[in-house]
Amino acid sequence: MKHLPGCFVFFNPDRLERKQFGMTALEDGCRDFFPHRGALDSGRVYGGAAASCKDCDTALDLDRRVAVQVHATKWKQGDYQIKIIGNQADSLETLLEVAFPTSGPFEFSANVNIIGEAFRVTDISARVEGPPQIPMIKLADGEASGGRNEPLRLAIEGLFDDLPFAFKFASTQPFEGISQTTPWPIEARLNLAEIKLNLDGAITPATVAEGFELDARLQGETSDTLARLLDTDLPEVGPYRFSFHTQMAAGNYTLNALEGIIERAGPWQTLQIEKGNISLNKNGDVEASLDTKLDNAPLSLTVNGGTETSEQSGKDAWPLKFEASASGANLTGDGSVVTTEKGRVLQIAARISGNRFESLGPLIGTSLPAIGKFDLSADVSSDGDVHEARNLQVQISKNRFSGSVRWEDKAPRPLLSGKLSARRLKLSDFKALSKSSFKSGSAGLLDRPLKLDGLKAFDARLDLTVKDVVDSPISVRNVKSPITLTNGELNAHFHASLTGAPFKGQIDLRQRNDVSNLSFNATAGKIDAAQLLTQLKLPEMVTGTAEAVELTGDSTGRSLRSLLDQATIILQAKPANLNYTFQIAGQERDFTVSGVELAARRNEPLAAVFEGTLNGIPFSGDISTANLREIHKSNSPLPLRVAFKKADLNFKAEGTIERPFKKNSFELQYELSGKEIQRLDSLADFAVPLRGEFIARGRITGRNNRFTYAEDLRVGKSDLRANITIVRELPRPKISGNITASQIHLDDVQLVDADKQTASAGDRPSRVIPDYTLPVDVLLAVDLDMDFRAERIRAPLGDLGEFVMKIRLKDGRFKSSTSVTGFKGARISNEFDLNAASQPPQSGLRINAKDLNFAYLLSSMGVTDIMEGSVDLWVDLSGVGATRYDFLGNAKGRITIIGGPGWMTGRRIDLWAADLIPTMLSTQWQRENVTETKCLVAHIEVGEGRAEIEDLLLDTRRITIAASGLLNLGTEELDLIIAPRPKRASLVSLANPVRIRGTLAEPEVSVTRIPKGRRLAGAGLLAGLVNPAFLIFALSDTGTGQANPCDEAVERARETAGIDAQ
Repeated sequence: MKHLPGCFVFFNPDRLERKQFGMTALEDGCRDFFPHRGALDSGRVYGGAAASCKDCDTALDLDRRVAVQVHATKWKQGDYQIKIIGNQADSLETLLEVAFPTSGPFEFSANVNIIGEAFRVTDISARVEGPPQIPMIKLADGEASGGRNEPLRLAIEGLFDDLPFAFKFASTQPFEGISQTTPWPIEARLNLAEIKLNLDGAITPATVAEGFELDARLQGETSDTLARLLDTDLPEVGPYRFSFHTQMAAGNYTLNALEGIIERAGPWQTLQIEKGNISLNKNGDVEASLDTKLDNAPLSLTVNGGTETSEQSGKDAWPLKFEASASGANLTGDGSVVTTEKGRVLQIAARISGNRFESLGPLIGTSLPAIGKFDLSADVSSDGDVHEARNLQVQISKNRFSGSVRWEDKAPRPLLSGKLSARRLKLSDFKALSKSSFKSGSAGLLDRPLKLDGLKAFDARLDLTVKDVVDSPISVRNVKSPITLTNGELNAHFHASLTGAPFKGQIDLRQRNDVSNLSFNATAGKIDAAQLLTQLKLPEMVTGTAEAVELTGDSTGRSLRSLLDQATIILQAKPANLNYTFQIAGQERDFTVSGVELAARRNEPLAAVFEGTLNGIPFSGDISTANLREIHKSNSPLPLRVAFKKADLNFKAEGTIERPFKKNSFELQYELSGKEIQRLDSLADFAVPLRGEFIARGRITGRNNRFTYAEDLRVGKSDLRANITIVRELPRPKISGNITASQIHLDDVQLVDADKQTASAGDRPSRVIPDYTLPVDVLLAVDLDMDFRAERIRAPLGDLGEFVMKIRLKDGRFKSSTSVTGFKGARISNEFDLNAASQPPQSGLRINAKDLNFAYLLSSMGVTDIMEGSVDLWVDLSGVGATRYDFLGNAKGRITIIGGPGWMTGRRIDLWAADLIPTMLSTQWQRENVTETKCLVAHIEVGEGRAEIEDLLLDTRRITIAASGLLNLGTEELDLIIAPRPKRASLVSLANPVRIRGTLAEPEVSVTRIPKGRRLAGAGLLAGLVNPAFLIFALSDTGTGQANPCDEAVERARETAGIDAQ
């Protein structure tokens, strides 16, 4: 600008350089304003007396590209209206000595008022249209003022495309133009949408030494506006703010004191710049340093660029070095930018290494697995079109990979190609991968839109190979995976050898209209189950083969969640012959699967269907839960449905499982039914003590380590209800609860208290007393607190009374107590204790029965109906052993039986008085009516594996029978003398005693005699087997029929057993 008396010229004539101007005065009075036409010489200024031009318009046409119109309304006061219209803004560069970007049509207008050496511009408006995709700028209102002695001020408002902006510029000193010799202090404020930029400092004019020194502050709410201004894609971030000091002087540029923070910067909550400095000198040397924190992870970076030098080859090289460190990781680069005839080429030897791979996690905003040391190096080169990493070496823990990667900028799309291979891959170094997860900052990852547009930005051809996976649980060799990406469609094939069987498949991924389409399939050839288990170091419980295992699936969606929700995934093993032999409490079960399918079809429940045999009996079953969409609802319970069918057994259950699964919280309603409850024997190692058709309905609930069962069971005519709680705790789980029954029919009871026999059909058992093995492992594995109560035990002849049992088991010590009342007036109590923790187990049994009607009991159980009467029974036994045989072989104690009057069907006993032994043994003898009994007394001492029958007396109306002997409980060998004494003296000589020997299973009966008097002392074996004193005492009556031995025998039995008379 140049100030002249009466004239203001808005261009610098020093820059016109003999440009041609065509000027036309619209009124004659305006000619004096520009008195000369034609060429304007450089360095000359033209002006005229403003007073000679009144109310005229002047037009200036610059190269027919810019039209300048000046309308003077009041020349004397210096009032002008200026309007500039043009087709290209860069046409003003020569006139105003300011660089303008190439743009489309533009228009500028303003009112100018000049008073003395001061001016004021008002009503500034402008419009600058850019080429396509370039925002249009509109100035809606603005004003400016300044002068020789007035500071320059500018304030404008407008739109940048559709973004409102306001700009204010002010100086604290007047601008002296080309005569300015000192720094010019300024301040500027720009508000563009939510962006705020403040500049404070000074500008040094070019007439002295062009430069500036400014303090800057920049802040905004998001990166969207910045991205539009820069016409580029920027990461989405939250609020940000920066401050720095920048300076340029004598050709040297510096930026220092850089500080700032960016919130929600990608995976980081905060990205904080603590200190930053950049310097660039006029020789081309560059130094930069930056200290930041990514959340709480520090990162330091330094870059150094040296002075460009010439190499012997004639190429110019600009050396470049950089270093970065963060969380124990170090990145270095050393190389240069080489200038060749074809352009510049970056050549860098780069390396990144560290001791903890997971330490890189904070730098990329995600958790990384702890897989030890890492080291990556490569020779990197780039000429702007081709970028390549050669001699690529990657080491993660003890795994080494090598290869190369190349990026080529070519039409129609760039191409990424490369190879990566490893001879040995050690999976154990990557075991922490299963524990890696995204940080909380990545919440919502499943719902983020899948942005696969990048797949269309380039093509790719990659080859990955692994020779041997050395520590895989199964043999995996010769892995090859060619990966191609063409026009946005990703295809990955893979081939391998899996446990010696071929394994292959592929994955396809593409995107159409922002919707991702994924499909995959994988097939494994014939798999030997035993070989697979051996490689997995598992017991070879499963044998057989699966001819083929196939996995297929496909899905569409805009996010990972929608891909999962819309997925169809099917896993099939077909055909299969897989056999699994397992044990339930020591008993083997044979489980064979002939086919299985696991399917998750779109919007359908996830379901598994299987079939096979269980112990040779065909079965089928299915399990289903929610569909994949519902499964991904993290807080909602999952439904569960189970159905199982085996022969005539049917099981079904339905309920929910709460999440997270580690809570072990669920609730299931179930029903189990069948034609015969004993069919459940094939599922467990215990005989169900019930028989008949049954149905069970109940509910199972689980809360953390606590599980409860509530069940109603009906078997035949019997009804039971169970409420049981299981608490999983250390050192062993505890089971507590109660079982009640309104009635139990003996027809529905199958009492089993013996181990199963394997004797062939038709073979007679060698033992009468069955063996039974204590479930020691079970007793040591659980604690019990159970109560059982049956209100009525129903029998064909009537009720047997109420049954109550209490069971306690803790630390392997078992104790039960049983009582029966209402049993035809009888009172029965029983106690049993067992210490399974001792070796061998110790146990004890005590039974006390009063007024026990054994005839009624036996007939109710269908055993016999030939006796009637009641007895009192006392049993007190203790011993050690894990089986019944072991216990009896070591047991000690006594058994006492005292019975009152009764009768026995038939007259065999009375006929014995007539010495008719063959009658007792003959099967042809006609049964007589009954034999009346007066008493029955028995006392048995048990010790050292033998039961000594010391006192046994049966007294009838016609005869008294006494017995004494031994029973070896270990071998069941028997030696017993039974001596009759008729009550008719005339028959005494005819009633001979008998001796029973052999075993309980095969007894041998013969006639014998009782030793008398002193002969007993030398009777040998007989003296050790019988109690002759008792026999002589019992049979001392001469047969008058008047004596009654019962009273004295009962008293003797009570005294020996230590039982009080009641």
